[in-house]
Amino acid sequence: MRYTIFEPLVSADATQASQTSAAIDASSFMKMSVVGVAVGATITGVLKVQVSNDELDHTKGPTNWVDSGQSVNVTAAGNFLIPAFDCAYTWIRIVYTKTTSAAGAKISAYIKSDGY
Repeated sequence: MRYTIFEPLVSADATQASQTSAAIDASSFMKMSVVGVAVGATITGVLKVQVSNDELDHTKGPTNWVDSGQSVNVTAAGNFLIPAFDCAYTWIRIVYTKTTSAAGAKISAYIKSDGY
């Protein structure tokens, strides 16, 4: 078994309505977890995992996404955890949806996956 670290969102502008990472090939994942890092005086929103089982074609990527049910409420600056969960999907991505934020607010997300 091997593990991999991904940084799908790094200091993304959290003053936008939402931020969506690029699609990540999750076809070899068995489990994954996400740590969110929120920076800024005022920042609230939701950090969530979306999944797709579209064909594994890196030339076109996925087009059909659904919420996985794995999310965490960002309530202030700090660190937030989406605990490890089984990941039997072809693709994943991270989405941050803003509720409120002030100028300079940033959101980052870090994924650790276990797989083969």
